[in-house]
Amino acid sequence: MGVPKLNGKVTARAISLKTAAGTKAHSLPQNTYKIAISDTSKVQNFHLSGPGVNRKTKVAATARVTWTVTFTPGTYVYRSDKSKKLRGSFTVTPVPPPATS
Repeated sequence: MGVPKLNGKVTARAISLKTAAGTKAHSLPQNTYKIAISDTSKVQNFHLSGPGVNRKTKVAATARVTWTVTFTPGTYVYRSDKSKKLRGSFTVTPVPPPATS
């Protein structure tokens, strides 16, 4: 199956984090993800934080980066450090242990 993918994007006026299917990330299962970030703004940045995670792009530059991040249960926030209006969040839920026979 491979590593699940997410797509993050920040422009001068909007920020988003979507699943590979194109839907907004609201609730994700605990796992390791590859996150492709498209930062097309020289005045904003993409900052992802939560339990064990604190990754960001630079404010004064554009960037296309891919991060490999392991999410554990909890709430994560993605935002721009320059605008309180540009923010979103999602929760990570635990994966139940495999059933034993």
